[in-house]
Amino acid sequence: MKTLHRWTLAIAALLGATVTAMADPAYPNRPVTLVVAYPAGGSTDTVARKWGEELAKQLGQPVVVENMGGAGGMIGAKRVAQAAPDGYTLLLGAVNEVVLSPLTNRNPPYKTASFKTVGILGASPVVLLTGKSKPHRSLKDIAQASAPGKASLTYGTPGRGTFQHIVMHSLASRLKSDLLHVPYKGGAPFIADLIGGQIDLILLPTVTAVPQLSSGQMQAVAVSSSSRMDLAPTVPTFAESMPELRDVDFSIWVGLFAPQGTPQAVAERLNQALREAHRSESIQSFVRASGMAVPAAGLDFAGAQRFLDAEERKYRAIVPGMKLED
Repeated sequence: MKTLHRWTLAIAALLGATVTAMADPAYPNRPVTLVVAYPAGGSTDTVARKWGEELAKQLGQPVVVENMGGAGGMIGAKRVAQAAPDGYTLLLGAVNEVVLSPLTNRNPPYKTASFKTVGILGASPVVLLTGKSKPHRSLKDIAQASAPGKASLTYGTPGRGTFQHIVMHSLASRLKSDLLHVPYKGGAPFIADLIGGQIDLILLPTVTAVPQLSSGQMQAVAVSSSSRMDLAPTVPTFAESMPELRDVDFSIWVGLFAPQGTPQAVAERLNQALREAHRSESIQSFVRASGMAVPAAGLDFAGAQRFLDAEERKYRAIVPGMKLED
């Protein structure tokens, strides 16, 4: 009887171990969905597809890009924030939907803290541009032309609460300038209006700004990073231009995010795959061509989270003073 009891316990233990192994297989054992919060064909989608190809090689499973445009990226970001935290639904997210949307919307469906940062894949400064015929060719010119009591200068953005709006609001506040915000629906219209002279200023990422400068249709005023751009080394930084802007450093970035609650081992496996993908010639070539450099700590697992936390604190200090609704 005792022998039978021992056998029963042994079989139960064996079955338990088998069930546990089945419930907790090695990650990943099926395709991974990579959500992009914008329509196919855009810059974020391009980043997702390029990195997704290399991630698939490193993970040994397909990485399927799923585009979910709408609401300034919030629909796609919400999808991931509310997904099962198992590592199979990830977000290729940008600063707008990951950090800014939760700060600029009255009842956001998620918070920045809803995501676990796997890695920051690239960051790019933005260039302050003006029309080729405009007389304000430096930040000092802009500050003087838009001083209180003088005629306002106008700047275009893709909409209220976007990265460009927040950076320009911060710039105007520091310079005590009267800059009038003109929100657009998307980027192409405000580029056309700057070229046509209907507005005075815009911000564009480096990779978009450099071709415009080469065409001679715009002139560069300053760049938002702490150091000059390799692609346009003659353009001064905001900090170099005026002492009021000595600590200014803004960049547009994209990263890989998992739902908060994703097991640490899964997140670290994804981070390892990112680091291995980054060493490939394919990604190295893509990074060089895109104008988006991987931040120093971007692919360090703990460093990427510190990067995101610092970005959230930076914008949380700016947004409360902004007018985001009519």
